[in-house]
Amino acid sequence: MDLLTNPVFLWLIAAVILLVLEFAIPGVLVIFFSFGALVLMLLTWIFPSLPLNFQLIIFLIISVLSLILMRRKLKKVFRGKKTTTSDSDESDEIIGKTVTVTVDITPKSAGRISLNGTEWTAESTEECKTGERVIITGRESLVLKVKKDI
Repeated sequence: MDLLTNPVFLWLIAAVILLVLEFAIPGVLVIFFSFGALVLMLLTWIFPSLPLNFQLIIFLIISVLSLILMRRKLKKVFRGKKTTTSDSDESDEIIGKTVTVTVDITPKSAGRISLNGTEWTAESTEECKTGERVIITGRESLVLKVKKDI
């Protein structure tokens, strides 16, 4: 039998492709469809005359059931342990610090500030010129919110 028409081989190829995609797509999601393809590979090996429409239905049922039953458990396993401080802890430490503007900040465009020797993107509702001192009032991801130091 030709490999390209052999359902066992095709389901194996689908499982491998989906497994590789799991490493490219974050979220522990595609691996369950890879598992479904592996199960179908075994089923088509045991029952070679299984019609294609049944194969697809069984593939979807197995993939979705494994996703529903196992995703939460596997996500905890693959997440790992966090050893650094959380973003909220780190934000609390820098809020209120006085820093220097290194690139002009306007209400319409972000600028840059220097914090502990590192350049950060900063936004403000006020205009802040290079060299002025500003106070960090908040943080949104990697952008710091600042206001003029009075």
